[in-house]
Amino acid sequence: MSEQFDRLAIDARFKRPLQYFPSQREQRRCNQLSSGNDSATVSSHQQELGQNVRLVGLDRHVDLPTDPDQGPTRIASSIAAKAVVKALREQDHDQLLRAFLEASTDSEYVRSIPSTTFTEILYLLEPKYFVEAYKDVHYDLSSAYVQQLGIRPIQTFFADFVGYLQEIISKRREGGHVLGIVEYKMLLNCARSVSDKETATAVWNDMRKDKVQPDTVCYNHYLEVKCWSGAYLPAQRPRLRVIPYNMVMRSGKERREEFRGYQVGNPWGLKLEIVRLFDGMVREGMLGDEKTFALMMTAMGREGDLKGVESILKKVWGVDVTKLMEEDEVALEGVNPYPTTSPLRPTTQLLFTIAHIFGSNNDIPTALRLVDYVSRQYSLQIPRSVWSHLLEWTFVLSERRYGPRRTDGSYLGRLPLQSVASLWDTMVSEPYNIQPTMPMYNRYIKNLNIRQMVKPTIQKMREGKHLYQDAYRAYRIALRQYVIALRSYGEYSQSSNTRIGIYSLQRKLERARMRRARDYTFLKRWVRLLLGNTRWNYDWSRSWERRGLADAIEEWRPFLPARVTYPIRGGIVSLDIKRTRRSTRRSRPQRRPVVTRVYINPDGTFRKYLSTPAA
Repeated sequence: MSEQFDRLAIDARFKRPLQYFPSQREQRRCNQLSSGNDSATVSSHQQELGQNVRLVGLDRHVDLPTDPDQGPTRIASSIAAKAVVKALREQDHDQLLRAFLEASTDSEYVRSIPSTTFTEILYLLEPKYFVEAYKDVHYDLSSAYVQQLGIRPIQTFFADFVGYLQEIISKRREGGHVLGIVEYKMLLNCARSVSDKETATAVWNDMRKDKVQPDTVCYNHYLEVKCWSGAYLPAQRPRLRVIPYNMVMRSGKERREEFRGYQVGNPWGLKLEIVRLFDGMVREGMLGDEKTFALMMTAMGREGDLKGVESILKKVWGVDVTKLMEEDEVALEGVNPYPTTSPLRPTTQLLFTIAHIFGSNNDIPTALRLVDYVSRQYSLQIPRSVWSHLLEWTFVLSERRYGPRRTDGSYLGRLPLQSVASLWDTMVSEPYNIQPTMPMYNRYIKNLNIRQMVKPTIQKMREGKHLYQDAYRAYRIALRQYVIALRSYGEYSQSSNTRIGIYSLQRKLERARMRRARDYTFLKRWVRLLLGNTRWNYDWSRSWERRGLADAIEEWRPFLPARVTYPIRGGIVSLDIKRTRRSTRRSRPQRRPVVTRVYINPDGTFRKYLSTPAA
């Protein structure tokens, strides 16, 4: 019986949708319906469904079928079908997904959906809302940190989204419908968003099997999946750098997990695969646009073919990279002019592609010069995403290498440590005035820590703390809205005269919680770097040891671990922060942290000298 009443409900832990199973009382109600009771029982059951908070998201103001032969499954499907119409009218993404999955249990409903309505459903289930909003949060978090914070890995968002789409499409096919170019285009876009090469290949083969002619947008989605397969995963993204070690690891068919995104070299390398697809596109009479050529450059850059990248820039946009780096800009011929309506008119996507290709190929000076030149020639503003990418590769190329990494090619394109600060000062000043994000602050603070610059480090930590406070306030607001919506026992909560779906509030809360957890992790990292660096090199180092460290501990107390231990000139200081926090929570007189000073004997052993509350 319970399998007939599967309903999507809200996970109280804000993770993923759970399957809802009705209570025994609700099952008895539905059994009465299936046995043919009067309409009063139906009305009573309808009232009960509407008042049940676990069924929030379904439209409780619709008329239930009164035919007793329809059974409880058909009743639930009818409610969900009307909820689908309401979600389409109100553009509610989450409500639409849940209602449509429930309504699709009725095969007749799936067969009866008009093609235009089904296209509208797919259009509203866009990956920009369900997947891409989580990418930036996970971008700088390793799998270990994700597990430690208790948030969902990005792979689960990808898998859930693809699973929902596969279920929807399979039910549509079971109804005897054939997908058209619009549906296939949307499916390829979804596969592109999650970087799922296997799903994109399956959709592409189905499209060919159904004799549906792909257009330029379909080709672009498929090319992007090939170029960026797995590139958003934390383990694979650092391996995009073109150095001898990474190229060798990508050259074989059997590759390790972090190198499985694409293969390099003949005959199955990524570059030749993209060229073959582009040749087929031209044979079918389609012309490439800016994104097409940007992806071709990306494929060439993946294999270190910068000559091919420069050739495309020269032929398509008239940008001569060699002359730009060797001669004065005044002596150049100028770029190819394109009207604003031309598909080849450069956008910020070309700027990002240039930054990524030359950055991953260990040539930051060329990347900076090209991005600046193209942006000025085509009157483009350099967005924050491009600056973030340039800062990321500048930080990577300025890192010090130790052990085996000194001989694997990691020193290619090495930059001085001061390069990160130079780029930072450029982007935050006129005329760019970029507001850095927490991941950008994280890289800069790590660079300052390596350079032993304590004053700028503390200053940037305070600026980053303001961003964390903004994220925390956003989380509190999202939590308050969600709790109010739950207490109202209804489908929608009224906020600022805007009807917000409760599932949308749940997703908003999940994103806010993940961002708050990520920013909190960054602050804890910075505090550990601040207290753990014993090489601060400046004139008042002794005052830092005696006063600065104590002030820092007091200022960053909420982000300290339970026990703090750091070395000083005379030995080691250990603070029991956990005891102090516990006494503060009980509203008792605050205990001073217990300080244990340990001195080093000439023979290398330790001896405890003093253990008293700190003065």
